[in-house]
Amino acid sequence: MDELDIAFKAFQEFSEQVVKVPEIRNFMTEMRTNANVEERLECFTSVCKIDEDWVNAIKDALPYVSNAVMENRQFVRNDGEVLPIEKIKTVGKDSIVDLSKHSNYITRAPGEDGKIIPDKLMMPLKENDFAVYENRFLYSLLIYLCQFIEIRLNEILAITGKYHATTILNKHHATTTRNLTFQLTFEDTRYNDPNVASNNESADALNIIKSCLNDAKLLLMTPLMKEVSKAPMVHAPIVKTNVFKFDHNFKNSLALYEFLTGYTKKGFEVENVSVKTSPFKEKMSESYAEIVYLTSYLTYLYGNKMEHFAKKRYEANEKKRKEEEENHFLAEIRRIGKDIKEANVTPEEYVLMLQKGQKILEKKLLLKDQEVIDAKNSIEEKMREVNVEFVQRVNDEKARLDYEYKIKNEEYMALVKAKEDSLDNTIREKEEDCQRRIAEIYQEKEDYLSSYKDNVNSLKEEINRLKDELDLKNQSLQEKENQISQMDASFKEEKRILQSLADITRFTNGEDISNDHIGKDEFAELELQKEAFERYYEEVWKNNKKFIRKEIYASEKYKRGKKGKKFFLDKKSDKEDFSKPSEDPK
Repeated sequence: MDELDIAFKAFQEFSEQVVKVPEIRNFMTEMRTNANVEERLECFTSVCKIDEDWVNAIKDALPYVSNAVMENRQFVRNDGEVLPIEKIKTVGKDSIVDLSKHSNYITRAPGEDGKIIPDKLMMPLKENDFAVYENRFLYSLLIYLCQFIEIRLNEILAITGKYHATTILNKHHATTTRNLTFQLTFEDTRYNDPNVASNNESADALNIIKSCLNDAKLLLMTPLMKEVSKAPMVHAPIVKTNVFKFDHNFKNSLALYEFLTGYTKKGFEVENVSVKTSPFKEKMSESYAEIVYLTSYLTYLYGNKMEHFAKKRYEANEKKRKEEEENHFLAEIRRIGKDIKEANVTPEEYVLMLQKGQKILEKKLLLKDQEVIDAKNSIEEKMREVNVEFVQRVNDEKARLDYEYKIKNEEYMALVKAKEDSLDNTIREKEEDCQRRIAEIYQEKEDYLSSYKDNVNSLKEEINRLKDELDLKNQSLQEKENQISQMDASFKEEKRILQSLADITRFTNGEDISNDHIGKDEFAELELQKEAFERYYEEVWKNNKKFIRKEIYASEKYKRGKKGKKFFLDKKSDKEDFSKPSEDPK
């Protein structure tokens, strides 16, 4: 019985007791029908409408997530360690395959018996790793799913479990002997109230959400997820391996993950509801009238310090009530005695009759007990007989099975022996093939190394020859580049000289050059042309001077004047001759 049931029962008993007193009944009737009254009860609750899209998506996808977890995907890691041959206890297929790939394990030639013994072999190791990408994805999905649900569930419970109520009650009652004014302002706010939450229309959806959250947490408690929790979680974007493409369970799990990560809505809508009752209904008015009377009574009782007097009155009334109950019980006994006398039976005879009837009932009970014991013994006897027969059948069946087992065991041992002989022959043949293959590999290795050395030497000679040719070509190329540079410089020099001669010719011919405006780059080029022309002028001057001297020295005048006299050139004629262009073809 919870709090509401206890309070309701006590309030009902209080109502039933006080209504029996006319004065109290009249007072409460006056309070209920009083016109000078203000009555208002206002209750505020919130109605949460949960969107069904995310609830149905989680509910429909969880079975696939559970099946994906139950697949217990794992990765068998094949690893190995290369050990000396002395530490190898057993040789398997993996060791032989690894030896065929690493012929450098063999460093000694075959012995006299033709057997090849390697110096070291690989010892294979196999480990099961559950922290594969798909299992790590499932763990990350379950963690994100729990967080996704808990965030929304906590908000929904906080909204649907909130209760707020306000009660205002003002009453006034006046008579010739009494003037009563009652004013009540009451506010009550409760959070996470289960009764309010259970009356919400989204209770069914809440149960589904809680069930999904519980299932997700149970999946996180599985041994596989506990093992995977030690590995790093995966984050978006998810790598869509073949498992996500072709496995139905993982495909739907990935769809759920993409739905959750892409879900941006709140997931529910809240509507605030206000219920106002004013004035009170008849039953409510009666209940609140009882509160007014109870308040009036308590005020009068404690205001006049009458609690001790009221307690004594209560104890006296309780004592009187108990005495009345005892007297009623004694009167009932006297009535029974009166009935015995009217039946002409003494009390002793009545007691004897009761004892005799009790003995008869006990005797019948004993007979029933004996019947039960006999039936039990009969059942036990039958069970013993059945048990003996069953034991005999079991022994016979056991003997037959033992004989069959012995025959089957002999046949099995014969098959095992034949299989072992066959395996020994197969192993012997495999070992011979392996030894032969190792010898072939060793010979191939030697041949390959010899051929490799010859190829290396020939390639080195070819490389040296190509290097020499490359050096010669580079040298020739450098010489040609130098010639090109010289020709380019000579070409630029002649171009500047020709340009300067052209400008001088224009100036000599009287052309107007006042409008020849040039820029900075052109002016720099003009400076270079000037320098080139000056060098050209000096060179021409020297050549013409040599040519004139040669003509003068060859003339008759020079020859006559050479005898006893010094010959001087005429400056005027010299200037005139030098101003003329040379007719020398050079």
